[in-house]
Amino acid sequence: MADLNTGIFSMLNNFAGQSLAVDWVIVFFADYLAYILFLSQFRF
Repeated sequence: MADLNTGIFSMLNNFAGQSLAVDWVIVFFADYLAYILFLSQFRF
């Protein structure tokens, strides 16, 4: 799970380029998505 998350993050990070604002949004979104997936494991 951690390796998959890191791979997705690095892929999005490379796609975003060098913009710090975009990087911050990607980090926030990736953490939010991981949090939702984490909660869904307990819900089902």
